[in-house]
Parts: sequence; C-alpha cells; structure tokens
Amino acid sequence: MAQACRRTRYWCAFSNFNPTGGDMCSVRIGAIMGKAVLAAVLPLAMAGHANAAMFQITMQTSGTGYFQMDGMFDEAGPASGGQVPYTMRMIATLTDPVADHSGPTSKWWSDSDASVRVDLEVGGVVYTTIQQDRYVRLSHAAGRSGAPYEVLEMYAELLPHSVGNSASLSHTIHLAPGLLPFSDIIEPMAFATPDVLQTRIDGGVYIIYEDVFVQVGTLGAYGQQTSVSVTAVPEPGTYAMTLLGCAVLAGAGALRARRAG
Repeated sequence: MAQACRRTRYWCAFSNFNPTGGDMCSVRIGAIMGKAVLAAVLPLAMAGHANAAMFQITMQTSGTGYFQMDGMFDEAGPASGGQVPYTMRMIATLTDPVADHSGPTSKWWSDSDASVRVDLEVGGVVYTTIQQDRYVRLSHAAGRSGAPYEVLEMYAELLPHSVGNSASLSHTIHLAPGLLPFSDIIEPMAFATPDVLQTRIDGGVYIIYEDVFVQVGTLGAYGQQTSVSVTAVPEPGTYAMTLLGCAVLAGAGALRARRAG
C-alpha cells in the first residue's frame, strides 16, 4: 500500500493523465489549493467585511462662469474678468461615509478621509488639484422652501498649495422631482441633462487675517451640461470573499472525491 501511494504521488507530479490514480491526485491538489487560498484570503476577507463600502462620486459640468481662484490649483490661476466658458470634473472617493442626518425629506453623508480630484478647463488651459484626507459631504433634499425640484449637493474642503490657508468647492444640482429614492445609505446612481434642471458651482480661497477668514479668491459658475455618477468601489475584502468562496468549493469537491473513492 505504501508503494502504491508513492507511485500515485509520482504519477500526479509527472503526468497529466492517470486512469488509476486521478481521483487521489484531485484530492491532494484540491486540498492543498483550498488550504493555501483559505490561509491567504481569510484575514483580508475579514478585514474587508468589517469596513464600510467605498463610493466614488463624479460630477462633470460645462457652462460659463467667473473664476478668480489663484491658490486652489497646482498651477497659478485661473483668472477671468467676466463670464467665460469652462468644463469642470470633480471626483471624490469616500472611504468611510457616515450618515450625519436622516430625515423624511433630506439626507446627508460625510467623510473626513476622502480623496478629491478637480480638473477645471478655462480658456484652453486645464487646472488640476488632487487632495487626500479631505472633508466631503454629499446631501440630498426633496426641495428647499417648497421648491418643485430635488437638490443633490457635494461639498468639499480643499487645502491650496500656495496662496491661502483653506479652500472649498461645492456642486449644487437641481433635479427633476422623484428622480432619486430617499435611502439611509448611499446607492449607485447615474443621471445627466435633461434630468438635471440646473447646476451651480461655488468656490472660495481663504486666508487668516487677524484670526478672521478673508476670502481672496472666488468661483461662481452655472452648468448647461451636467452628468453625475455614484459608483460603489469594491474593496480588497470583496475580492477576498470571492477567492474564499472558491477555496471552500475546492475543499468541498476534494472531500466529495475522497468519500467517493
């Protein structure tokens, strides 16, 4: 019997076909792979399961606006003397959003460790800033003061690289009523013009002067074309749970083959 077992192991190692010992080979391979995958992904799966879901929010608008924002972006500027065409894309990734408020007609969530990227094109020049560990708030309201529209707003606090001690940027979007369901959690969504009735962008750069915040830069714009998407970002634990399921299936298959033999 011992010699037969040794022969079977050698045959599994050096041959792809074994009419007599194939079941035993499958058992060994399935058990080994199952144990290896289980040991590798179980800690990651448990860690990912304990964390909240991640969401990426993308808002892009095109229209006209006034820009005097030196200090917010990596490059100097932009600066305009009047209303000029623009395109702005703002992407925020919320790693652990918290429901700060939940009511029958309004909800909002916030994250103090969000990452934010802003790309603004004005006059053929693209201005960019990428920030980490920033405060971002996403709010949803059925209407304000009885207005016949819903409001979705994303507000982000940004820290300038050069002039100023702080900066902020917000997208306020008016939506057709009943477009978004009210939920206690952030849910994936996507919509664009004409569901978007109006878009307003506001921003400011501030410095501290004698313990008072003084605004030194401003941004005010309206968007004629707007798109919004909220997508769930799979965490490492999501992939780990998938691999964990594969490991469990492999182990179960090996066990059935062993019992059948």
